[in-house]
Amino acid sequence: MKYTYFKYLFIPILFLFANASAQNIDSLKQITLSLKYSEKGHVLYQIGNYYIKKNEIDSSLKYTLQSVKYLNSDTEQSNAYENLGMCYYYRNDFSKALRNFKQSLKYSLETGNDSIIARRYSDLGVVYDYLGAYDKAVENYLNAVKLFEKRNDLYGIAKTYNNLGIINETFDKYETALDYYNKSLRLKQTLKLDSSEFVSNLVNLGSVYEKSGYKTKALQYYKEASELFRKTKNNKYTALCLNNIAEIYVSEKEFEKAKHYLTLALNLSSEKSGNMNFAKSNLILANVLISRHDFKNAELNLNKAFKTAEDVGLNTMKSDILKGYINLYEAEKNYKNAFETQKKYLRLKDSINTEKLNEKTEHLQIVYETEKKEQKIQNLKTDISRKRILWISVFIILLMVLVLVYFVLRNKLNKSKINNYIFNQKLLRSQMNPHFIFNALNSVQSYMLENDTKKAGFYLSSFSKLMRSVLTNSREEFISLQEELDTLENYLKIQKLRYYDKFDYKIEVDENLDTDFYLIPPMLAQPFIENALVHGFKDIDYEGFISVSFKLEDNMLKLFIEDNGKGISYDAEKKHKSYATEITKERLKILKQQTKTNIKFEIFNLKDTSKTSGTQVIIILPQIKNTENV
Repeated sequence: MKYTYFKYLFIPILFLFANASAQNIDSLKQITLSLKYSEKGHVLYQIGNYYIKKNEIDSSLKYTLQSVKYLNSDTEQSNAYENLGMCYYYRNDFSKALRNFKQSLKYSLETGNDSIIARRYSDLGVVYDYLGAYDKAVENYLNAVKLFEKRNDLYGIAKTYNNLGIINETFDKYETALDYYNKSLRLKQTLKLDSSEFVSNLVNLGSVYEKSGYKTKALQYYKEASELFRKTKNNKYTALCLNNIAEIYVSEKEFEKAKHYLTLALNLSSEKSGNMNFAKSNLILANVLISRHDFKNAELNLNKAFKTAEDVGLNTMKSDILKGYINLYEAEKNYKNAFETQKKYLRLKDSINTEKLNEKTEHLQIVYETEKKEQKIQNLKTDISRKRILWISVFIILLMVLVLVYFVLRNKLNKSKINNYIFNQKLLRSQMNPHFIFNALNSVQSYMLENDTKKAGFYLSSFSKLMRSVLTNSREEFISLQEELDTLENYLKIQKLRYYDKFDYKIEVDENLDTDFYLIPPMLAQPFIENALVHGFKDIDYEGFISVSFKLEDNMLKLFIEDNGKGISYDAEKKHKSYATEITKERLKILKQQTKTNIKFEIFNLKDTSKTSGTQVIIILPQIKNTENV
């Protein structure tokens, strides 16, 4: 994970027992037996609050739970349930955390105190944000802002703006994120707060400017943040900022500057500490050394990075380091090691994606169960039809994810029985599935957040059909041309909806082709369609168009994929190998060995042959007939 967002996890609880010591806490425990009902509750709460500040969560839970039985006022109950919510949050028991935060909000609403209510809304927003329920997070943040504005609480507004910026950055809404971050920073400057209060804004501004392509601005904010962290002797976040600065210099090919900041970062962390910053610094430094052909030292740095990541269990970092090894072996022209490392990388990436799917599923389930219980308690009658559609959609997504995970795991067990060539082919072919699934799930979630149930339903229907065909066809070496056409139609429908009709398409089939009679390797055209969407149509100011056609000529089956995008950039092509091209070459090589026929594969930049822009892909295959239909 490259960036660390700086959030305000929880607003401090009112009436903190700030000056409590271990000695007077023991005294308080002794006198609780002789206290009156309400006084006893108040003291138990203070003891619980003392322990949560000491990070002794179990003890805090014990005394705070006891205090709830005795507390009378709504303010005290609100504070106690807030404390319980924090305890459960730190124990990763998010279901109980959410219930207690909601209970805290319920009591705070009874007080009529806008300041307390605003902080409770803000805390709920943080929990929903963590669980990925972004619509609920934004709703609570905006409720908090309204009350902060009513009270003219500039500090509360500034912190909430920062968190709203983080959510917008998550959804790549960079202009909106920048607006929130800057407004938050200006409010803090107006309040003349200590400079350490600005550091979260500086890092977040650096992050969004880097993602937007404004690297000079990003450097400015990262450097300012690193200096503030250095002054407060916060080595962890100082090193994080230094690594981000180094990465920008690497991208700009200013390797000496990158090396300088990496050295500073490494001086603040060590291999013994086993932290992510040490691994990250070594990985970036290895990439710098690879570009300078210093392969020996590059491998030493990669080894250090990988050992640290493995010791701490940083799987995402391990996958990035494996990519570094692949770059090293390819630079050394050691293609055997590059291929073996590529297999390890794909297996680890698949495992990480499965973990993320499971985590997202679990978080959605927590939100679902909490909201379901809340509906029963409050007996809400308004807006029930919309909520029912939302939860049914979530349930369908969860079910589909579980089915997919089941088939992926089952296919893994079966792969050991398949020969090496077929194993490599299926491994390469399955590369697109997790990436596409995450994009599709995020699009479904986006429509649900916008309450566009019609498009969400259409999207889910098309997505379900596509997943069914992918799961069925992925086990086959060949499928009928008709099955391939159906899969392409569903895939393009989903992509057209996901890209908000920014492109159109057509699929044509030679009238002489019997689509049930001829066989074809599955998902052969998809990688090039995805290339057109991601690269060819990027930043164009006209409607994109994709044409897919199948023709029967000279006893060969010819596949044409053409788009009207920007075409092939030869400079970019030298820097970055196309996975679509590599995957297709590998698959066609295997098919050529199996069929012992002449197979051709060509890519053309249309600008080279005509005045129009775009890319054309031609794949010529042998006629493979379905003997079952003869």
